[in-house]
Amino acid sequence: MDREKTQTKTTISATDKNCKNTFLELQHYPIPKEPIRYPRNTDLTETNYAYKSTFHDLIHINMRALVPNIEMGYYYNHPTQEIEEWIKKTKDYIDLLRRNIKKKCDVQMCKLIRLRQLEQRTKDLDVARFDKLPEDIIRYIHEFLMPETKITLLLARYPTYPKTLEKITSENLKKYLHHINGTYRQTVFEYDLRQPDRRSCITNIKPFYLSYSKKQDAIKQITELFDTIRNAIPKTQEFHRYYQNYALRLLQSMIYVGNKTSLRRNPRRPRQQTDPDQP
Repeated sequence: MDREKTQTKTTISATDKNCKNTFLELQHYPIPKEPIRYPRNTDLTETNYAYKSTFHDLIHINMRALVPNIEMGYYYNHPTQEIEEWIKKTKDYIDLLRRNIKKKCDVQMCKLIRLRQLEQRTKDLDVARFDKLPEDIIRYIHEFLMPETKITLLLARYPTYPKTLEKITSENLKKYLHHINGTYRQTVFEYDLRQPDRRSCITNIKPFYLSYSKKQDAIKQITELFDTIRNAIPKTQEFHRYYQNYALRLLQSMIYVGNKTSLRRNPRRPRQQTDPDQP
């Protein structure tokens, strides 16, 4: 039994760190020092001279470059036993990469299954009955929902929220435009050195004017900003969550401001009639 245990090879966990460490071990052998960034088109049937390399071209040719070259091993005075170990380590490295990517795909598949289940539960949710619940219970339920689901429920609950924004005074609407510009537009679309690719999730950033001739034009700017943030390209899960949370905050802000009676035009008070006998 002990002999069988010693002969059993321990499987290395396919983490990103282990993949990198295994590759560093390969650098002790005569492998290419630099990756191939511009592979040539080896397809003789391809007549397009402006051919651009694909992901497959880059992956395939660089993986092929890692295949041990026995002649190079002998040239650099590596004994046969070391060359054999070189081949084994290369195979282990390729297998680690395969299992690493497969594990990441499995995580995405589990996530997709959960999202499908969540979408189905969202469709089955009766919004009319949901609105009949006490406000504190609704807020409690919202804490367990994803931003996308919260947005869907809020839009179903307040379908005419742009119309309610028209009821606030022009002076308050101008102040709100400045608030939206500083709190959302400039903040959300600001270039972040730590996340340089995040802004590329937004394909069309429309101009945002702080003055307007009609209330409808000002409110249209805000709703279009909401749509832009909400429909950002989900290039990564982190970026997607970033934009969905900001879209949710903006929608909540619009609903709150539109329903805040103190921001609306005060009704005209009836003019007091003066007593003719009063001096």
